[in-house]
Amino acid sequence: MCRRWAPPNARSASAKRSLRNALSYPSKLPARSRTRNIDDQARLAWVNDRWQRSASFRHAIRFSNVVWGLGFVLEAAVRTYLVFTLSIEQFLIASPIVFYGFYAGLLGWSVVFGRRKRQQAMLDQELVTVQVVPL
Repeated sequence: MCRRWAPPNARSASAKRSLRNALSYPSKLPARSRTRNIDDQARLAWVNDRWQRSASFRHAIRFSNVVWGLGFVLEAAVRTYLVFTLSIEQFLIASPIVFYGFYAGLLGWSVVFGRRKRQQAMLDQELVTVQVVPL
């Protein structure tokens, strides 16, 4: 396989663009939190109440944010590596595949994590209810 020659400035400019894009992902994603989008006041009150009263809820939200942040940093690192190892044509094909692969992986992880946390919260709630009600 023959690599096409590209001037060093072109490769470093592409790497700089890739890094700049990675650092600007949060600005490309919708700049709204879940609570700002909630039209139902009862649901908004529930989320705010959970945030105020539940340390495990806050921990789950923060942990999820850390996982997503690290996922996007890792994705940017992979694409930065690829820009220096692949030809320009190959990189242009591989870059969106890498991005959507990481994005799908993070979405899948979020679904599984959310379901497990929800089940755990329901079990904890049942445990509290059983302990409170005397027989």
